[in-house]
Amino acid sequence: MRRIRRGWTALRANRRKGVSLIVALCASALLLGLTLSLICSSALLMARADRKIGRERCYQLAQSMAQVLDKELRRYHTDRSGSGVSAGDLPSPDGTFYKYADQILDNESYRTYDPADPERTTYYARYDAGDEGGIFTLRLRKLDSEDVKDTVPPAGTFPYESREAQTTALENARFITRQFQVDVVSKLDGEEYSYSSEYYRKDGFQVDYTWQSSDRSMSVYWNGGAFYWDATFQSQVVPLVYHDGEGNVTGTESVTIGYAYNTNIVNYKEFQPAYLEGRQDQQEGGGTDENGQTDP
Repeated sequence: MRRIRRGWTALRANRRKGVSLIVALCASALLLGLTLSLICSSALLMARADRKIGRERCYQLAQSMAQVLDKELRRYHTDRSGSGVSAGDLPSPDGTFYKYADQILDNESYRTYDPADPERTTYYARYDAGDEGGIFTLRLRKLDSEDVKDTVPPAGTFPYESREAQTTALENARFITRQFQVDVVSKLDGEEYSYSSEYYRKDGFQVDYTWQSSDRSMSVYWNGGAFYWDATFQSQVVPLVYHDGEGNVTGTESVTIGYAYNTNIVNYKEFQPAYLEGRQDQQEGGGTDENGQTDP
């Protein structure tokens, strides 16, 4: 009888140990599963963080390049190479992005951008900055700006006496004649980002003047507050003073100055971000990536 009791006691003890072992194994499996889940989540978060860092760096490269090009475009204001007039101490735009942009806008062989034929109406430039700097592609487009072009005023006249104010206004007038789009596409470590900017080009034209009076009509040239006979600015033209036979002053020549803009001679070219004119909602450098996402 004692043996039977000891047997039942041992059996109950062993059963409790077996249950405890099963419970312990289940708990261990649960903890292991949670641990693996946390490791997996951490790995995914790290991967996403790494990709976000890569995207951010790619975006910053595109933005930086766009800022460099923006400064290059807006640094120069005058290109008088076709007018024969010296630009003085102004920096020469030769060999610059400003000059290349002018070539695209002014040369008729460069077609205006056509959404139906983007490849043959978009002009590309590529630069490889190496593994650390990425690869840059520029997409340049001459946009149709018929709806934003300013109208150049027709020919007119003004009294000689108001020459200072009138010539200042005429010489300083600027007209929007071109629209230009610059897309910077940067590629680095499998990421790609596009940063887009649009510009208006404001042009200043040579003003042709004519001296008109009852006694004479001729072309004259304005420079430094006076009219001259020719573009060398050697001899000034002033109203004639009339005298009688005894040398007394009897009057002064009544002069009217005629003017007309010579749109064939552009002596001033300035690029401005389109949004400064308030004609479009697009801000300068509205960045988008390859998926159409906005700036990170």
